[in-house]
Amino acid sequence: DDIPITLASRLEKVRLGGVASPLGSYPGPKQLSAMSLQEKFTLARTLAQQKQGGDFIDTLVLALRDALVYDEPTQRLIEECLTAKRQLVYNINERLLLENLLVKISS
Repeated sequence: DDIPITLASRLEKVRLGGVASPLGSYPGPKQLSAMSLQEKFTLARTLAQQKQGGDFIDTLVLALRDALVYDEPTQRLIEECLTAKRQLVYNINERLLLENLLVKISS
């Protein structure tokens, strides 16, 4: 509130979440790949309603990073997750963003 409006309009809001939730809190990449499209959309809706999209993406990146260590082809998915995480700070439909990300996991 102490920042003048002219400065605030030029700043970017960055959400600082703490440490990502334990990996057991959300389905991992293999579980997500096995889910039907309807199950993925239900998960996206639930995460968006609970405002947990950012936490979910952080957790997914951790799981994918661990998979990358074992030479699994995950670089593209990590990049997609990081792009989605950056987009969350803008006025974007969180549910749609999560649905798109979850669809990319199985492709």
